Amino acid sequence: SSEKAGYYGAVFVPEPGNLATIPTIEQSYENSPYSLVHVTGKPLNPYENHFAMKILELAKQSHTRIVLLHIPIDSEEGLGYLPERGRWDLTLHTGAPMIGAPSDIIFSKIDKVHFHDYYRDQHLNFNGSMIFTQSILPALLKAYDERAAKNE
Repeated sequence: SSEKAGYYGAVFVPEPGNLATIPTIEQSYENSPYSLVHVTGKPLNPYENHFAMKILELAKQSHTRIVLLHIPIDSEEGLGYLPERGRWDLTLHTGAPMIGAPSDIIFSKIDKVHFHDYYRDQHLNFNGSMIFTQSILPALLKAYDERAAKNE
């Protein structure tokens, strides 16, 4: 399967699934203004912005709380911040919390030589999915608990 793919066509190397660093809530769950986010790259184009706004509108109509999820890509190796294409509180006018952790925290127990064993290309492979899920689980649970508390 594509999940068990190696980095850009290399042979898949299974890595231990217990090397996830569990960041503190402050390192993985942020409310606006998202101090861990650094705006990099091109802003959303009109097409992307249109559909992002439609998703937010649909969530609001459905009385659904959303979170913004940052999934690290391979080029974020060693970064201590979350590169995003915009300040979502300003560009999308949302106060949704951001869930994610900098690559240098998520992969802090991973030797640099093995870093790419967690990716199939820019995207996480099976190894990376396991590490990422474990690292953000506390933040996801916090978001769920907050939603439940607001619905009581």
